[in-house]
Amino acid sequence: MGRFTGVACFGSVRREFGSASKQRLFDGLKPFLSGGVGLPAHEEVAARLAMLVETLRSHLSRLRTRYRVFLREEVARTIGPADDVDEELRYLRGVMTAAL
Repeated sequence: MGRFTGVACFGSVRREFGSASKQRLFDGLKPFLSGGVGLPAHEEVAARLAMLVETLRSHLSRLRTRYRVFLREEVARTIGPADDVDEELRYLRGVMTAAL
């Protein structure tokens, strides 16, 4: 479930950035969604997008919030009503962290 759930959520967030200008913003922010090593500096991405670092961080915070909402909804839909969504999300986070 983990990889496909993440991909579905990623696609949902991407669709919210439908216009060309928002797509450029999404493309700049998407490395920060998946995390890991070798991420660009916020300052570098902000300069590339011609915005203040504080503005970039604000966009990134909203993007992560939307991703969490979509992820929670997808996990709840996938595991069914009798299971614990929070427990499944903790497990998924552990698996994803171990993979990095």
